[in-house]
Amino acid sequence: MNDTRTRRRAAVAALAAVGALLTLAGILLMTMPFHDGTIPQWNALCSSDIGQIGQVLDSSAQHDCGMVSMADHLMGWLLGLGILALAGPPAPGPLAPNGRPPVRAAEADGNRTRLRRRAPHTGFEDRGGHQAP
Repeated sequence: MNDTRTRRRAAVAALAAVGALLTLAGILLMTMPFHDGTIPQWNALCSSDIGQIGQVLDSSAQHDCGMVSMADHLMGWLLGLGILALAGPPAPGPLAPNGRPPVRAAEADGNRTRLRRRAPHTGFEDRGGHQAP
């Protein structure tokens, strides 16, 4: 009974830890200096018109811009997956005495639910006889 709850809480805690690490890695890549600038700054330069011309003229610039572009995409994936992992499944709710989630009964009155302090239904369906029991 408690073993299931403990395992689920451990899984949620592990997912949150992984999410925090992924998010931290993305933030570090975003702010880490790289040849007198950051990766997003270099990616912006490579994506500009001057950067495109430089890539045509110099193969090493083309290689460096490809690496910077890949690192920029990696940052996005790290941040996205980290945030998703942090927002992952909620903590486990209460369990019934048998160790399973409590069963909720379905409402049996169809469209006649929650008529509190309102006038009763008076339409065609309320007159009976139109449906076989």
